[in-house]
This record gives sequence, C-alpha cells and structure tokens, in this order.
Amino acid sequence: MQANFQALDAVFATDNPICAVNLKKMWCEYACNAEKTNFLTYTNSTAVNTTDGLVDYANVNFNIDSDYACDIF
Repeated sequence: MQANFQALDAVFATDNPICAVNLKKMWCEYACNAEKTNFLTYTNSTAVNTTDGLVDYANVNFNIDSDYACDIF
C-alpha cells in the first residue's frame, strides 16, 4: 500500500494534495473494510499470460453512496 500512496503523492501532492488524501481514504476503505460485500460486486476475471506465469485480474464494481462520493470530491 505504501507504493500506491507514494504514486498518488507523486501525481497529486504538489498541485492538489487534498485529492491525494481523498484517494488514499478511498483506497483504505476499498482494501481494509471488513464489510466489502456491502459495496463491492465481482463482475468477472481475466487471465493474462505473462513471462512469470498466469496472472488473474478480477474486475469489480466499487459502489459508493452519494454522501461518500461528495465527501471525496
């Protein structure tokens, strides 16, 4: 997660630090919330062959309510 946060800072921290903070909050909610089934819906997966082997990418819908969306933006 540290690498993800550093990437967000590299893109947003200088020009718009509040965006970096909001995206970090959203990422934490996505990654750490024990009640993911309330806001994540698995749609499908895609298997991709790489030089290191097979990688499976899951596609999910991340559903948020309007209050949460307004807090982020």
